[in-house]
Amino acid sequence: MQWDGYAINPAAWRSEFLDVDYIGAKWFWHSDAMRVGNGGFSLRSRKLLMALLDPRIVLTDAEDVTIGRAYRPLLEREYSILFAPESLADAFAFEAAYPIGRPFGFHGLFNFCRVVPADELTELVKHFTPPIARSPQLLQLGRNCLAMGMWRPAAAIFRRILDEAPGHAEAEASLATAAANAVAPRVAGRNDPCPCGSGKRYKNCHGALGESPTPGVPAAPALDARVRQALALHQRGDAAAAEAIYREVLAAAPDHPQAQHFLGVIHYQRRELDAALPLLGTLDRVTGQRTRVSQQSGPRAGRGRP
Repeated sequence: MQWDGYAINPAAWRSEFLDVDYIGAKWFWHSDAMRVGNGGFSLRSRKLLMALLDPRIVLTDAEDVTIGRAYRPLLEREYSILFAPESLADAFAFEAAYPIGRPFGFHGLFNFCRVVPADELTELVKHFTPPIARSPQLLQLGRNCLAMGMWRPAAAIFRRILDEAPGHAEAEASLATAAANAVAPRVAGRNDPCPCGSGKRYKNCHGALGESPTPGVPAAPALDARVRQALALHQRGDAAAAEAIYREVLAAAPDHPQAQHFLGVIHYQRRELDAALPLLGTLDRVTGQRTRVSQQSGPRAGRGRP
């Protein structure tokens, strides 16, 4: 493992992980049979390590790409190296794709928002070295924290980026968004008890003060709160309940970017790509706009990851 990947769910360990010579998180953006996988958190057999002494095998890209793609046919053909099937790789780890269930481990700084508690992540940011602070992975972690409503970690991340890159336009705008939300009171869901302690539901108490001027359409803060509730359910593995809320929000606000995006994630997890791709995109929490993705687009630009 590298510093930005480790085991997070020991209960997910399977003895089958040791039946193969190489296992790592799946590269979902490839369309061929060589999608396993990431080397930042991986298991490799001694048999594979010995095979890699072959002088014909030279570093052609990142080491995991060299093993898993450039020389995989040679390794399979001449050394009988066994790469994990994709279903087993999904149970082992996640990297560039939203995890299905809770795998054994993960890789990627941009995924810390999914595996590190918010308070711990906020404190951790101050220890990131200058190269980490300048990396595209930390910038993406900040974006992910914004998308998940993790305001304090997001603010800490963008401050750290600005320490090393003063004037970074996206970091400045995102810091303003995160800082403003970090000090704002929590918005309760429409059917939650009102925080004022009245005993009434929020929608019948202080929530009524912020109702939309359009009859029958909830105000934007209430919709955002519902999406945060859905995301919490989604992260706990209750995709059905999360989907119902995402669709409820979209019924009221068809262009709600977060509801569209995470509904797309659910479709992607189910391998329903035709339904997922029109919904998935790059969220910009500052402008609220999304960039559409296509079947051909991949998450890496060089070694950049989502």
